[in-house]
Amino acid sequence: MVKLVLTEKLARMATILLIIVILFVLFMFLLFFLSFSFIFWYADHVGPAYAGALIVTCVYLLAGIAVVIFRIQLILNPLIRQITKVLMDNKNEVE
Repeated sequence: MVKLVLTEKLARMATILLIIVILFVLFMFLLFFLSFSFIFWYADHVGPAYAGALIVTCVYLLAGIAVVIFRIQLILNPLIRQITKVLMDNKNEVE
């Protein structure tokens, strides 16, 4: 029974990890194309493309700094909460 419960919980955790990785990759592609779209739009309507690229770089730098500062609230706490939820779920163990 313990092996069955452990296998089910590990499968759920692997599924959650796979979904997170897929969403992360899709989000990175989205950011990539939005960044280049902004750079080209900026070059066509406002100023040189290098200035648009510099703006995008600064936005990413600020976002990176924010993630480092708030990494516990943004990453660690939700991850621990989700893992605890998967491991402590008792609804299937009673059946």
